[in-house]
Amino acid sequence: MATDVVIAKMGPEMESALLTDWLVADGDVVVEGAPIATIETDKITTDLEAPASGRIRIFAAVETECAVGERLASILAEGEEPAGDADGPAPAAPTEGEDPGGPAPVPSAAPLATSSPGDGARSSLRASPVARRLAADRGVDLEVLAAANPGRPLRKRDVLAALAAPASAPALAAAPSSPRVAPPAEREPFSPMRRRISQRLVASLQETAQITDFREHDVTDLVALRREGSRWAKRLGTGLSFTDLFVRATVLALAEVPDLNASLEGDELVRHGEVNVGIAVAIPAGLIVPVLHGAQDLSLGEIHTGVAALVERARTGSLSLEELAGGTFTLTNIGSYGSQMATPILIGGQVGILGTGAFLERPVVRNGEITVGTTMYTSLTIDHRVVDGKAAGDFQTAIGALLAEPERLL
Repeated sequence: MATDVVIAKMGPEMESALLTDWLVADGDVVVEGAPIATIETDKITTDLEAPASGRIRIFAAVETECAVGERLASILAEGEEPAGDADGPAPAAPTEGEDPGGPAPVPSAAPLATSSPGDGARSSLRASPVARRLAADRGVDLEVLAAANPGRPLRKRDVLAALAAPASAPALAAAPSSPRVAPPAEREPFSPMRRRISQRLVASLQETAQITDFREHDVTDLVALRREGSRWAKRLGTGLSFTDLFVRATVLALAEVPDLNASLEGDELVRHGEVNVGIAVAIPAGLIVPVLHGAQDLSLGEIHTGVAALVERARTGSLSLEELAGGTFTLTNIGSYGSQMATPILIGGQVGILGTGAFLERPVVRNGEITVGTTMYTSLTIDHRVVDGKAAGDFQTAIGALLAEPERLL
């Protein structure tokens, strides 16, 4: 009996996913547990694994938004013939080298397409059908690319990386010289992740009443504490980053102003018992916000370990869905790219997000005297439907006191 390949629900908010790549061709023999397709949600990109062994019959085309539970393909058992699909989705367009009348016989030794018209001596080269089409369209030499990525089949993302990275120029076919003086404009499709980010941000602005409170803080002692890192590293058993200190200050400030550790769910305001801090991380494809769960119970050293692990997994694309869900308040370090102030946009149903700005050397008044110190701005965006300006002011005051007396963070 045929086994369907479907989009499984991987989180409470997930309704659909984008099918970005087939790693096998229609008619290939696949092995249970082997990756056969790549899908992308608004949070992560992941591979779909074959739920059974057999010959695959593909129905869904790449770059198609597929609902949870929708059938993408069927895997036929040995000797089984494909059933009529009058009531099902239409088969996808044939890949290169495939007879439009049906799948060509494929040896059982290789789960990936290994040949296409004109390959000739390249019969041993392994690449997904989408990678082959994209390479042919954009002039990428798959032989050169395969040599740079030995031991695994090439995928769509490998070809895109070759096009984006100057160092991979040898993989590109020589382009004919152009008589034009002015270089042409570069065009590329709006990436699925970027498209989802834009949809969520627009929805956030349309559905909430957002205001941003700005505050300047004296962080002279905070910077000095960070410079004395070796002393604190010995005491805490680990190093410290400014992000670690900001997370700790946020947790303590939310304990004083719990109205900001909340979310609006329908007509109910939910004040959360746990403080789950979302930490915005910039990656090449866009912005991703992993969540440090239960931060109210973590020491500063544990916060450092947790944050470092989340950032590393965000940059390597290995975050789990659990690490991307359940945030109750978000922190974004806009100072990491030199900005002083911004108007951060709220995440999901949260009612608060804090932006931390760049450090500035400024004249500051300390003990009645003007001296040179370090200051920074924080930008706190709140949902004014849910909380008022007083809550924002109280939170900013609490943050300022903690940053001015950083030993309280330890």
